[in-house]
Amino acid sequence: MNHTKKHIFILLVTLILIFSLSSCSNNIEENNSTNTTTNSENVQTEKNNKTNIISEDNAEMKILEKSVIDEKEVTSKITPIEDSIVIEQQKPEKSYELPEGFVYVDDIIPNIVVDAKYSSKDNFVGKIIDGYSSNLAILSKESAIALSLVQNDLNEKSLGLKIFDGYRPQKAVNNFVQWASDESDLATKEIHYPDLDKSTLIPSGYIASKSGHSRGSTVDLTIISLENCEELDMGTEFDFFGVQAHFYYENLSAIQKENRALLKSTMEKHGFKYYKNEWWHYTLVNEPYKDTYFDFDIK
Repeated sequence: MNHTKKHIFILLVTLILIFSLSSCSNNIEENNSTNTTTNSENVQTEKNNKTNIISEDNAEMKILEKSVIDEKEVTSKITPIEDSIVIEQQKPEKSYELPEGFVYVDDIIPNIVVDAKYSSKDNFVGKIIDGYSSNLAILSKESAIALSLVQNDLNEKSLGLKIFDGYRPQKAVNNFVQWASDESDLATKEIHYPDLDKSTLIPSGYIASKSGHSRGSTVDLTIISLENCEELDMGTEFDFFGVQAHFYYENLSAIQKENRALLKSTMEKHGFKYYKNEWWHYTLVNEPYKDTYFDFDIK
């Protein structure tokens, strides 16, 4: 009898978590819908807006020594979906077959939260970005499998991942360069680069003509609580242009440093390397397409 009661209790707790977590994705869809109807001036004053700093190939990255991820071994470690917490998301329909070697992240990690900033106006440009037509995240298969192990580890702590961006088409990178070159458009300055002149974004390396994201194994992400779907406090919003977003920025609270360290240690454990100037940015050490930049759309 006690054994039966224990199973009933576990089932009830799991159902409560599923119900509460479903609101994470629903809230993102509602916010993105609202953002699609707002203009650039609204983006400037919106307190909840977050931005995406572009990761550059020529920026200094700390390379961590990691062994090659064995795909079969990694796959065998993935928690079966029936034993994990599943987030009931309103997922966009996937409209075409991806190029060989790429996957939709939520096909590998069904309970991950995706908030694709560039598919809405909730980003540093203030507009939907070229190449993004759906709230979806795409990665190389190797990266998605490794990321599933990160998700499993965090789920054990009642935490989970939220993805802001994964694979990024080259046309989107071109869109960023075009925006950065227009110094008359300052609609998002207050939120995304309050301490910087827009004219410095390209020379400083925040915006460049090539991005590691276009190779398919770089991801921008954060950690959320499974209890309330809220993002952990990392010290800045996603895609903040400035020293405050640097991983080792000193003027952070103890909890902010702890949260950044948790993301870093968990990602590194499963084969990713961090980028010192963006706390949210990670690249698979053994990425499969190191010299190839792709340009297919996200839809």
